[in-house]
Amino acid sequence: MTPPPLPQPAAEGLLRSLVGLAKVQLLYPPGHVAVTRALQALERALGPALERGAPLLLAKTASHFLVGGVPLLPDDGFAADMVRWFDSREVEAVEIGPGATAAEVGRFLAWLTSTGPQPWRSTHVRTRRVDQGTAWQRGFRTYQETLDALEVAYREAQEGRIPDPDRACRCVRSFLEILDEDPGVAKGLALLKSYDRYTFHHSVNVCLLALSLGQHLELPPDTLEVLGVGALLHDIGKTRTPPEIVRKPGRLNEGEWAAMRRHPTLGREILEAMAGIPTTADRLVYEHHMLYDGGGYPERPAGYRPAELSSLVTVVDAFDAMTTHRPYSRPLSLPEAVAQVLWQAGKSFDPQAAEVFRQVVGTVPVGSAVRLASGEVGVVTRLAGDGEIGEVRVVVDPTGRRLPPEEQPLRVVTGREVLRWVDPLVHGINPHEVLSRRP
Repeated sequence: MTPPPLPQPAAEGLLRSLVGLAKVQLLYPPGHVAVTRALQALERALGPALERGAPLLLAKTASHFLVGGVPLLPDDGFAADMVRWFDSREVEAVEIGPGATAAEVGRFLAWLTSTGPQPWRSTHVRTRRVDQGTAWQRGFRTYQETLDALEVAYREAQEGRIPDPDRACRCVRSFLEILDEDPGVAKGLALLKSYDRYTFHHSVNVCLLALSLGQHLELPPDTLEVLGVGALLHDIGKTRTPPEIVRKPGRLNEGEWAAMRRHPTLGREILEAMAGIPTTADRLVYEHHMLYDGGGYPERPAGYRPAELSSLVTVVDAFDAMTTHRPYSRPLSLPEAVAQVLWQAGKSFDPQAAEVFRQVVGTVPVGSAVRLASGEVGVVTRLAGDGEIGEVRVVVDPTGRRLPPEEQPLRVVTGREVLRWVDPLVHGINPHEVLSRRP
């Protein structure tokens, strides 16, 4: 059984002790008073982590460094040092087992920071490859890591600093690797919502859905990265909008609405200052509220048309907003939101973008709960090639009995077998949990 993560302060303190010892050992010989003190500090930090009786794992992922199950951003100086040393030795993970001493860990750190050709061998400290899990497991982990990375970027922008562009790019590349393996992951993860962290969940969901549309169009990798980064950061201009306006639970007055309409322009300015951000990603941020019929904002000269990638972001931005509970509006069901998008095709939304959206998301999207002609209730798990329902997982039998997970069959269906969509909450269904149980 995997042990619970360390408390965040304990993980951060342990990382500081590890890096501190590694650096002291680079400067002083064994037995020096500075080395002795660093070893003692590591012993104090390591002891509680190993008292749990399970190995302590240090590992690097595409976007974070893990210490005892706690993801730490690699732009933190200590985590960045460990990532650099892991990369130099081509190490993915290190397992420190119960019984390990600070001296043994110190010898490992001396090897990690050296350039000698000898391999590492030890009883209690072992290097190993990381089992990254299924595409769904990796996707969920990357989703959480991206939420954290986005929160840091927003805080930097609010403080007037320039956010680190590599952080956003790493997250998008991680998503692309996962979606290459299983495109369906994006549709399941995009069902995750949070009232308290709406802005961050919304931005990650828009990124995932935009990448799904881009993959369907078979866009090249560089273009997909532009699309993903622009979608992920599309609302970052709101960090320069007064927070009382962004968080206002009711309708905005004229002055507040004028301030809110500036966020695409402010967002473009932030991205323009982020050296290394993919070229043209700032245009997606600037144009994501420009509508096909000339409405929306910012104002533009006659004949100005948003980029095709911007049109994709506009559609999925609206769709995710429609399906999320907000203080001033109830969320639409997934099918209702799709119907709204298609009804607005040629008006608010570019018709081609809306059609790509229909093909990818479907008229009854993955994650929708549906009533079958048999009387059963299922969750849509896969679409057919035409964007219509292709497969469901049955979760409620004809008598209304909720089936336990091990008795929930996957069934290939056609649209004719589906009577209507239903509210999953009425049946106690969490669509994301159902989708995550892949065969």
